[in-house]
Amino acid sequence: NITIGNGKVAVVFTDGAGGGAAVLDALTDLVVSDSLQVAGPTLTVGDAAAEDTKVLFDGNAKDFYVGLDDSADKLVIGEGSTVGTNSILTMTDDTVTVGDGAAVDTSIVYDGNAKDFYIGLDDSADKLVIGEGSTVGTNNILTITDDTVTIGDAAATDTAIVFDGNAQDYYIALDDSADDLLIGLGSTVGTTPAISIDENVLVTMADNLTLISDSAVLGFGVDTDVTLTHVHNTALSLNKDLRIAAD
Repeated sequence: NITIGNGKVAVVFTDGAGGGAAVLDALTDLVVSDSLQVAGPTLTVGDAAAEDTKVLFDGNAKDFYVGLDDSADKLVIGEGSTVGTNSILTMTDDTVTVGDGAAVDTSIVYDGNAKDFYIGLDDSADKLVIGEGSTVGTNNILTITDDTVTIGDAAATDTAIVFDGNAQDYYIALDDSADDLLIGLGSTVGTTPAISIDENVLVTMADNLTLISDSAVLGFGVDTDVTLTHVHNTALSLNKDLRIAAD
């Protein structure tokens, strides 16, 4: 009643009943009391039969598994004792999937010494978020939904994209206390703003700012300002030293 495959090895024993003794597999329900070491280069789970196979970690409060979902041809890491019950990570072909389609937030958490960060799905809002903390939604830094990328989470704080250069840094940022959008020099919001846009769509440019294109130079001095109004229903503030010259 024991079948040993061609080229395979099994450990068997009999029940001592003489010529009619039953032959039993000695490794069925094998319990290793301490540690198990595999000397060879390969440990194979399963025998190519059409069935799920797994390594089960039998915990006190929770079980976890690494298993093959054979019907779907997927390697699954999940919570529970049965393959597919609560898939946390799924690998198939060239794709790694986090979550199993359940109505729950899923995330990858980077557990740091002083700070934690996450990349997660805010499932109730259908948004992908990158943030600071260990729980999705605690402090969203970047949010992606549909065709929109949002920086910040409406908290009363400055947010910025910083271009970290070798000699100089630059930023595009929200000065939250002033409700202005800034483009400037440096790595800190407000240090050396070149252009600011306020809530009235008023564009303010720094003193001595020069704009150069292929065909003209637009220069701004530091004398008394003048205002040109009715430019597409907005106001453009310039000073009296405005000059336009060929290159």
